[in-house]
Amino acid sequence: MPAVNPPEVPSALNLVGTIYELEAPGINFTEPADTTISYSDSEITGLDEQKLGIYEWDILSQRWKYIPTAIDTDNNILTSQILHTPLFRAYYAVFCDNTIPQAPVLYQPLSPSNKLSCVIYGETEAETTVEVFVNGQSQGVSELSRNDWFAKEVTLNEGLNHITAKAVDIAGNISASSEQVDIEAILGPPTAVSGIGGYESDFSTAVTTTQAGNRLYIELIGEDSDPATINTTTVLVKSSITDTTGILVTLTETGPNTGTYRGVIYIGLESNALTRTVGALDNETIIISSIVDPTKEMTISVDDTTPPSVPSIYSSTDPSICQNTFEDNLGDWRNRSGISGATVYQDGSTSLTGKFSAQIVNTHEGGDFSCYVLEDSFDPAQYPIMSFDYKIPEGVKTNFRVKVNGVWDEIRFTDDPNEVGSSIETIGEVEDVIADNEWHHAEIDLLRLLENQYPGAPSFTVTEIIMGEWDMDYWYSTIPGGNNAAGAAYWIDNFIITKSVTQPFGINWVMPSGEPAAAGYSYSIDQLANTVPDNVSEGTAISTTYNGLADGTWYFHIRAKDSAGNWSDANHYMILKDDTPPRVSSPYPANGAISGSPIITLSISDDPGLGVDKKTIKFKVEDAIYEVFSPALYYNSTSQILTFSPYRISPASLVFTDGQEINVSLLEVSDKAGNAIPSPFSWSWIYDVDLDTTPPEAPEVLYPKSHIVNSGKVVFTWIAHDTSGIEGYSFILDEEPNTIVDDVIEGQVMQQVYDLTEGLYYFHVKALDKAGNWSEITHFELRVTPNELHVDDFNDGTKPNLLGGDMGVFDSQDGSSCMTTYI
Repeated sequence: MPAVNPPEVPSALNLVGTIYELEAPGINFTEPADTTISYSDSEITGLDEQKLGIYEWDILSQRWKYIPTAIDTDNNILTSQILHTPLFRAYYAVFCDNTIPQAPVLYQPLSPSNKLSCVIYGETEAETTVEVFVNGQSQGVSELSRNDWFAKEVTLNEGLNHITAKAVDIAGNISASSEQVDIEAILGPPTAVSGIGGYESDFSTAVTTTQAGNRLYIELIGEDSDPATINTTTVLVKSSITDTTGILVTLTETGPNTGTYRGVIYIGLESNALTRTVGALDNETIIISSIVDPTKEMTISVDDTTPPSVPSIYSSTDPSICQNTFEDNLGDWRNRSGISGATVYQDGSTSLTGKFSAQIVNTHEGGDFSCYVLEDSFDPAQYPIMSFDYKIPEGVKTNFRVKVNGVWDEIRFTDDPNEVGSSIETIGEVEDVIADNEWHHAEIDLLRLLENQYPGAPSFTVTEIIMGEWDMDYWYSTIPGGNNAAGAAYWIDNFIITKSVTQPFGINWVMPSGEPAAAGYSYSIDQLANTVPDNVSEGTAISTTYNGLADGTWYFHIRAKDSAGNWSDANHYMILKDDTPPRVSSPYPANGAISGSPIITLSISDDPGLGVDKKTIKFKVEDAIYEVFSPALYYNSTSQILTFSPYRISPASLVFTDGQEINVSLLEVSDKAGNAIPSPFSWSWIYDVDLDTTPPEAPEVLYPKSHIVNSGKVVFTWIAHDTSGIEGYSFILDEEPNTIVDDVIEGQVMQQVYDLTEGLYYFHVKALDKAGNWSEITHFELRVTPNELHVDDFNDGTKPNLLGGDMGVFDSQDGSSCMTTYI
């Protein structure tokens, strides 16, 4: 909208149209937002259309600042991209800058100089660059001035040098030339050169090779032209590929009339005369020659000491969805939501295996801290398990979100979905998360979570996985999230979604794109996650095949060697091998036994396979079949024990009679690789109530449902379960919290009514099973408070209502609803 009280227009700028104010100051956009402003031909009469631009008012510096602008002269439209709007007030306008900037002011450099390079300093208008000239020849342009000053390195000629400069503003307006400053370069070079050499820092050990990142010490021997002073000379340093033009480097005489000139250069990625750095890569040659006598030169070879990248590993026979070890790259892990999301780094400072992990950092305060994890489709029925290692400090909040069949679902990691307040359904959580900034392992059975959430779905397709913190309370101000401080971070390593392989198993590898083929590879396979293969090459083949691997988790390890003999770090690939069904053993009570045990257990082991798939268990006791969602059946993955507790069956527990033959069968079970037991495992035993020494569970009070009721009649109802059945109960109501109930049963009654007045009461009850075992005592606290019912009798009184009646007070008896109305 047009601004009501806009900032003043500076005299140096011509306003085109009007000044606008956005009613959204201080906003950060998740990605660059296009801002377009149009203009008419009549608004630019007499102006240079190519010098139009969109400007933004900077309230802190109190001036208009140019925003890089694209000009569409055919349609009279200007477009700029902005990531955020200014604080407090957001003003935008189109200006035409036809004003010539003032000429720069040059500071006088030190003269004379015994070097052929120097830095020219001076003053210039803000938002301008400065082109510097030496003897009329351009020396290039300075960086954009932000604080009214500039600096530019220049190369001098021996003798007198005339320095001038011109300023260029953002609109392309060029100033007049500055006033000239002069600098005289007097080198006093040797009259003759006898040789040049490269040395280590002591100048006594000659070198013929160097390495990227090293210093190289240069010494030139010649005849001194001025014995009374310390003189200088210049050498040209260039490289065979990276910088064939080279840089001039000044060497200084070691003392008057010594004729020995010394200096130092650096080997870097690119040349920079100011820092005396020559650009040179591995296997290049550095050439150093005298300016006085170019025939005197020396060459230095740059050794190749850079190791190659680690090979990427994949399988041609049993591909994984992902095997992110982060040794070669980050895979799909990257920022999501722009500046409001997380930044993802390949971090070499910490990892569980190998050298690298993925570090996820919240670089800004708040935001949704989100990143992409996987952008690939897969069927969780084939790839059910998502495993990873994590390192997360206390207080860092983030969860997984999985897009399945086009719908997002959330899996809790460290952020509580109940606090998030999002409409996204939470289908489960990462179990036993430890946020202590140490490395831990986690697995998500994605298929199980989806089948529990959507039991009728015929199939599932995962198309995307992300991580982030989406607190919807924060959404209504800017974007979801906001609970993580700037700098909050966590690490992920070995993020793997794979499946059990078949044999023979083929494994392949390749060097990253852009790198030359390796001169050899060393690889091995074992059941350790972090093995580093030796330095003995297995050849240049890029695949191998394994057969005969035993069940369990295996790791393939590989390193690459380049032509210079440098070995890469190791990369690792996890292989899951499991084609053996679970083993069933150790039934209890044993087959043919006489037992009073109320509990049935069975060992179901899949070691060293992928583990038992709990959802496939079907367990039959007598004529009833139970699955793991039954409260009576529980499988402990750690102990690998299946436990059946008959008294936990709801609504009525299973009761064994004395002398009954109990027939039990494990009908079905598979491991996570899909291997099923070939036939049911069945056995039977005799239940003897006299051998039952296990007490029933303590009774559960079913009613009252609340620990606070109104005065009047209170009905207590309770129940207990036991395999042998319940013989009866002993109970009492009093005002003591820990009363010990006697062993005299009141029969099988499970309900009692009391008339209670206001106060605090305790109901105590225990159960006796048919084997003679008493349960623990249940102590139920109950507070009785009176309740009053207000009824208008509509008689005139001292407290009239709208109808003129009075309000009477009546005590209720049991807290029930009033069924009678008095008029």
